[in-house]
Amino acid sequence: MIKIWLRIGENRLFYWSLFTRIMLLASGFCTALALARLFGPEAVAQLGLIVSLLVLTSHVSLFGSQMTILKRMPTEQEFSGASSVLAVACIVTFGMSLLVILVISYLVPQRWLSTYSEQLGGTFMIALPLVIIVNAYRILGLETLRSLQKIGLYNFSTLFSGLSLLFLVLITWATGCKSVGVTKIFVLAEIMSLILVLYLTFYRKLITFSKFTVSADSIKIHLKLSLVYFLSSSTILAGQIDILIAGSIMPLEQLGIYATAVRLAAVAGLGVISINVRFAPAVAKEYKDNGVESAMNLARVQTRILVPVTLAISVVLAAIGYPILGVFGPIFVDAYPALLIVLCGYVGAAIFGPVGVFLNMTFGQREMVVVTIVELTIVISLCLILVPMYGILGAAAANALSQFARATTATAIIYLRTRQTLSVLSTKPRSAK
Repeated sequence: MIKIWLRIGENRLFYWSLFTRIMLLASGFCTALALARLFGPEAVAQLGLIVSLLVLTSHVSLFGSQMTILKRMPTEQEFSGASSVLAVACIVTFGMSLLVILVISYLVPQRWLSTYSEQLGGTFMIALPLVIIVNAYRILGLETLRSLQKIGLYNFSTLFSGLSLLFLVLITWATGCKSVGVTKIFVLAEIMSLILVLYLTFYRKLITFSKFTVSADSIKIHLKLSLVYFLSSSTILAGQIDILIAGSIMPLEQLGIYATAVRLAAVAGLGVISINVRFAPAVAKEYKDNGVESAMNLARVQTRILVPVTLAISVVLAAIGYPILGVFGPIFVDAYPALLIVLCGYVGAAIFGPVGVFLNMTFGQREMVVVTIVELTIVISLCLILVPMYGILGAAAANALSQFARATTATAIIYLRTRQTLSVLSTKPRSAK
């Protein structure tokens, strides 16, 4: 197994996933660039707020069902079993989406969301319930394709989502509009992507409605598992907290500048996302078949790949980041120091290895709950302290330090379990006690 990972360049799915991530980031870059050059930094800020808010709401509304599917859905051709799992996930997703809609509807008059209502316009707050449901089911459909090992269809659907948003922005500009309705464009792009995912999943008969089975017991089991998986995989929420809090404090123009720097820095995570497409199920299988020692050896191989890839991308971004930000407009270069700070966070976290994925794939979801709580506590506290004092630089520092905190906390937990670490600095592996 380790030899396979050492020769990862021969893995066709890795190349396909890497190409998809590059194209997805490129489409996001082009979308932000088009908004900045055609409609101004305020439009970029609106897009950043919408994306961050929907990452939050879609994750809550799914309530961890995507992780539950990955754990329970058959990976062979047992589609009848997959249908029963998906049926429960669909019901839970709808119920949790309604709960999130009720909570947000209550928070709209409050200070936090009322600020977003002013910045994004009343249309977004009215359309938000629809966007939450559509976004939740789109993600659920994507995770279904990935769980069924339809990686090609998963990558195609993900790429379509990014390109459709760029296409709609360009169409808006081509029709002569002087301003862009970011909310309306985003809603339309989400609906188009959901239709595609439904077509690929059901029309192609990967899963059939006729085999959907639901019972009260299955819903209870699903909810119980989902709560743990939701909490353990909530690190994605921490990555959006800086933009969400900054959005309620900074002027919209400054937020657009910062959001552009953060999205550009996200390219540094390209390697780990692509490798994890194959690594996550591989380490779970290795742990099940051969134990923790073999799974850790496999994880260390990924660390040896992850660190140089992340470092190389970060160095390149640091070298060309200033002129790239300048392409968006002269005012965007003010975010270059923030870009460097966030890149330091990516490199620092990479040194510790794929600790989060390792814990999640080796029945460490409860430990990941602790990691998530620590990370969220740190990023929220730092944002509330640093953003009012230092603005963009304060938000970037909170982002970087929260990444480092997550990696060190997960590493400490792994060490307590195995007396070993996944860090690139770790010595020759010893037998776990």
